[in-house]
Amino acid sequence: MRARILLMLMVWLCGSGIVRAQWESDSTVQTVLQAADTAVLAANEQLSMADLNLKPFKPNPTRAVLWGLIPGMGQIYNRKYWKLPIIYGGLMGCMYAVTWNNKNYRDYSDA
Repeated sequence: MRARILLMLMVWLCGSGIVRAQWESDSTVQTVLQAADTAVLAANEQLSMADLNLKPFKPNPTRAVLWGLIPGMGQIYNRKYWKLPIIYGGLMGCMYAVTWNNKNYRDYSDA
């Protein structure tokens, strides 16, 4: 077991060094990325909250606690919508595992 972990660690360390060395030597990729970064920054400067007619989000602690009582609703309140499927997917996976194990336990105890 320790040998496997050590081997995986060595492969990971050696692989990351190779990738980094290739990345730093390629100047064209760096210039393209720098140009893309400046384009994104320029686009972000053009868009602002006032241009989009959005109010800045100011969380209310009382509302956050009330929304947090229902699983996943706190994420909606905090405007982190992408986390909701992860939360409910995890809950459904746990429910499935419990029912599957309970079914197998009943089958085993009946036998």
